[in-house]
Amino acid sequence: MSFLRRGRRGVRVAGALSCGLVLAFAALLLGSGGRSPGAEEAGPPPGKPVFSFLLSDPETARSFRKEFGLDRRQMGRALEIARREAEALGRLYAGSEGIVAAAGEVPVEEIRERIARSGYNARVRAVAGATRARLLALLPPGSGERLDGWVGRRWALESRRARAENTYQLAATGVTCRVYATWYRGYTRYEVALPHKKLKFDGGYRVRISHQGHRAWAPVKEVGPWNTRDNYWQSRRYRDMWDDLPRCVPEAQAAYFNNYNGGKDQFGRQVLNPAGVDLTLAVAGRMGIKRKLQNRGVIRVYVYYPWVRR
Repeated sequence: MSFLRRGRRGVRVAGALSCGLVLAFAALLLGSGGRSPGAEEAGPPPGKPVFSFLLSDPETARSFRKEFGLDRRQMGRALEIARREAEALGRLYAGSEGIVAAAGEVPVEEIRERIARSGYNARVRAVAGATRARLLALLPPGSGERLDGWVGRRWALESRRARAENTYQLAATGVTCRVYATWYRGYTRYEVALPHKKLKFDGGYRVRISHQGHRAWAPVKEVGPWNTRDNYWQSRRYRDMWDDLPRCVPEAQAAYFNNYNGGKDQFGRQVLNPAGVDLTLAVAGRMGIKRKLQNRGVIRVYVYYPWVRR
C-alpha cells in the first residue's frame, strides 16, 4: 500500500533531519551568527514541535548558540535533543500512515476518528513538550520566556521566507509552483509523489523539478505528502479542497507555518513539515541535490506541471 510506503519514509525523513542536525553543529563551529532580525512576534501554536526543523539549519543553529551563550558541548547536546525529537516524530508519522493505509476506502471522517483514537496529536504535543523541557534543563535558569521569544522570531522568519517569492508562474501551457520538497523511498527507484490520488491512479503524469539551475523530469507514481486530494497547482476554481488558499500553496505548507485548518491535514493529523512534493533520492541525485536534501530533510524547489490549465 502506498501509505505504508510513505510511513517508512517518515522514519527516513527523521533520519535525514538528524543528519542535518549533525551538519548544523559542524557548520556553526566555524563561525557565529546574530539573533534573528525583527521585533517579537507570536510563535507557533503551543504544543507544536519545531526544534528538529529549526535547528537542522546551520544559520538558525548559530543563532541559537549565540542567543544562549552555549559552548560546543552544550550545543552538541541541544542538537542531540532536536535529533531525538525528529526520530520520535518520524515514528509517530509512520504509525499514522499505517492507520490511513489500513482504512482502505472508508470515508475520511472514519479515518479521522481512527487517527484521533490512536492519540497521534496528543503524542505529537507530548514530544514537543519533552523537547522544550530538555532544552530548558540545558539552558541557563529562567530561560523559558527567552526561549519562546527566540522561537517566535525564528518561526516568523521562516514563515516570511515561505511567502518571499511568487508562488506560481503561468506559461503558455502548464504552471510552475515553488514548494517544499522532502524525500521518500518509492515503489520504483525514479519517481515523485504529489498529494492528489488522481495522478497516481490515472497514470501518465510527469513533472519537472528545478533547483538552482538543475532540472529533472520525473513520473508521478505515488500519493503524498500528507494529503490525497490537494491539487494545489490548480486555480481556486478547479481545486478539489481548500479553495480559499492561494494557488500553488499546498495545504500542508499553510497548516505548518500558518496553522491553517488547525495545523492539520485532511485526516486530522498535525502536519510536521511543509512539503508539497516528495522525491526519491534518484531524482534528487540527477538534480545534484541528493546530499542537500538528505542533510536538511526539506528544501524548496520549483515544480512545473505541464498538464495544468491556466
